[in-house]
Amino acid sequence: MKRDLELGFSLGACEIKPAEHSIVRDGQSQHVEPKAMAVLVELASKGRNTLSREQLISTVWPRGFVSDDVLNRCISQLRAALGDDPRSPAYIDTIPRKGYRLVASVIVPESGPEEGILVLPFQNLAAHGGDEYLADGLTELLIARMAVTSGQRVISRTTAMTFKNRNQSMQTLREKLHVKWVIEGSLLHLGNNLQIVVQLIDSESDAHVWADTWTRPAEDVMTVLNEVSRQVSNQIQSTLEGHQDATPVTDRLPSELMRRFLQGSHHASRRTASSLGLAQDCFEEVLDEVPEHAPALAGLAMCRMLLVHYGVQEASEGIPAAREYAKRALRHDPQNADAMSHLGAIHFFL
Repeated sequence: MKRDLELGFSLGACEIKPAEHSIVRDGQSQHVEPKAMAVLVELASKGRNTLSREQLISTVWPRGFVSDDVLNRCISQLRAALGDDPRSPAYIDTIPRKGYRLVASVIVPESGPEEGILVLPFQNLAAHGGDEYLADGLTELLIARMAVTSGQRVISRTTAMTFKNRNQSMQTLREKLHVKWVIEGSLLHLGNNLQIVVQLIDSESDAHVWADTWTRPAEDVMTVLNEVSRQVSNQIQSTLEGHQDATPVTDRLPSELMRRFLQGSHHASRRTASSLGLAQDCFEEVLDEVPEHAPALAGLAMCRMLLVHYGVQEASEGIPAAREYAKRALRHDPQNADAMSHLGAIHFFL
């Protein structure tokens, strides 16, 4: 039961995403601390039965003593994210001198066969951290490409990046995310050369199904990253389908523009008002040269929506611009998943 809950469930009108430590209420995602989410999952595993404070503490904090204040803070954080009123609870009810229980119904989606793909954050093997954005950019490109071409469930970038610089066993990844295929790789920028290594692993058997290495001149680094992301996704899809040959895809951005696009994606991923402004500048530079580059258009749509959400930009200005950017992206690439999700979000909120 608890394993199914950790894959996600509904609690009343809220959607609970344990792997992302988030609660979605009224279309807005609220982040909570990992221990607070663990408390909610534990309560959900008991349905509407009461769980004592002692049981919660011993289960969520099994390695040592914690004060009641820690549990109180977790409950308060959950109530805030759920929009719950402790005086008239619709989600978490306090049972005096006993503990807590859930009031809302817990609904767990029917789980199908264990499938799906996780792209782990690529490792930057250089001694310095200056090329970190290249590794993150390649990770993002590959996730986006797999989401379009694989025909399987692909774990989002937001969740994938939580595993950056963390050692997790294949069994843990499989049980936590219900994925069968795990892609991992590394990038090394050394002197005049760039080396990229990519591996496809069956999480059930922990066996390497496929691997390849690219060594290219570093002066064309961004074009190489774009090429590799396409080749990897095609070759992995061919492996999964049992084919031998992958269909090559033509690159669309020259090297310097691809660098600016990846820098924009890196800034956008930080999700702050200032970083979103930097991301817009990068995407606009790309569009100055390639006006119908769908990923850059989708990136601008996201930036505009978030700036409206943060209150930095007026909705009357930002939302129409975001909608137009998303529509332009879809006119150029009808399968662009980011543009679809941004346009869907606009329609949902309005």
